[in-house]
Amino acid sequence: MKPQVKWTIAITVLVLFMFCLTGCGKSAEEINSEFSEILSDKATPKTMEKAEEYAEKYAKKLSTDGATNMVAQLEDYLIQYINTDRDDVQVQSLAAYFDKESGEVDEDRIKDVDTKEYYERLTKVHIHPVYFEDRVQLRINYTTLNETFGAVIDPALSRLYEIKVWITDNPATKNASLQIGYDQLLERALAVEELIDEYPDYVLIAEEVEWLYSTYLDLIMMGTTNTPIFDYATGAFNEQAEQAYRTFMKENKATTIAWALNEYFKYLESIDYTMNYKDSTTSKLFFDSCYGIRVAAEKRVFEQNELYE
Repeated sequence: MKPQVKWTIAITVLVLFMFCLTGCGKSAEEINSEFSEILSDKATPKTMEKAEEYAEKYAKKLSTDGATNMVAQLEDYLIQYINTDRDDVQVQSLAAYFDKESGEVDEDRIKDVDTKEYYERLTKVHIHPVYFEDRVQLRINYTTLNETFGAVIDPALSRLYEIKVWITDNPATKNASLQIGYDQLLERALAVEELIDEYPDYVLIAEEVEWLYSTYLDLIMMGTTNTPIFDYATGAFNEQAEQAYRTFMKENKATTIAWALNEYFKYLESIDYTMNYKDSTTSKLFFDSCYGIRVAAEKRVFEQNELYE
């Protein structure tokens, strides 16, 4: 065979090979359409598994924005199952298999085939069953979700998932009681503020980040029903909170949270750090003042971007 013919055949084969790599693959439009079709079904363990497998296969073939939207849609689909589509009888069937010391499911104790398959499917699609407030509750496992997709999604969403690990693994409140220290509460609020500062233009996370920031500021200034910021009996302001807040202000002077705390302490000084919850007028003034500081803080931290308005 002549050299020219060999080269012609080789080039033809290479062109056909490259065509198969590019032309035979799914387009972004096809991937999005097929994924939307999967998500149109009611969320069940089987459909969630199908959606997760599809996202894991094709998210890396999309642009960063495309992959981010796909994973965000997957997250919404998991939340749809947790909040709406779940079979609660099936969920509560896992209660018998929780280890009381670890608070985790002891998978080795599950002998029923259907229950074991159900549990394995949940964990595969990044859903973590926990025993919380006297019943089995389902939460997204943001650690594994981020481990699976963090490399292909926008860093803003990946960072938000890191924050959500705190929220799901160690909730700030339980039965209307504060479950973490005031310093940890401030740490979480600061992480949210830093996320806003670092990614001010990222509209996909704007609504959720704003809600988180508002929630943390409310908890910082007002506490909870069963962990009030003023003692119900004496009316005295919580000393641990005051110490944590003043330390934070010294170490994080440039933050909006520190600014809000400074305004907060001005109000506390005006009432001599005491309050009578039974006095409706005083109580209303306190909550109104906290609300005003929170709104001003939100405006201050979000004013750099119209997406948060």
